[in-house]
Amino acid sequence: SQLSAFDTALQSYRGGRFDEATRAFDGLAGADPNADLWAARSIRESKGCRNAVARFDKVAQRAAGTPPGWDALLEGGACYRAIGDLGNARVRLNALLTVDSHKDKARAELDRINQLQQAQGSAGPAQAAARPSPRKAAAPAATASPPSSAAVDSAF
Repeated sequence: SQLSAFDTALQSYRGGRFDEATRAFDGLAGADPNADLWAARSIRESKGCRNAVARFDKVAQRAAGTPPGWDALLEGGACYRAIGDLGNARVRLNALLTVDSHKDKARAELDRINQLQQAQGSAGPAQAAARPSPRKAAAPAATASPPSSAAVDSAF
């Protein structure tokens, strides 16, 4: 039995051939928002969240109010959190709190963001306790702190 073009692209994705998967899904994306979503996922897996957020946003707008659009909001929100852009993460995740199929996952992501912000905001011993291994935490903390401090500044 011949695999559909979508299934072939999905096989590339599952096989870890993400650049190939991105090209294949992009070829289908014009007619299929779900293929567009999988292209965004392929970019995330091959090139990281920083390169994928714009694609997730595009799918979320294009497929608004549908499962692929909700998945794009959720996964885009998680990517924004991962790159330290917590404001953009919140906007996307908050939009899912009224969507039955996605609200629990969105709330879990929002809880993660709240914990991150509390860890960054608390000074002194509490912060030290939250980060038992400074060597491991140094890299993510360094990338996450400029946007979060900017977000804190703009709140006042």
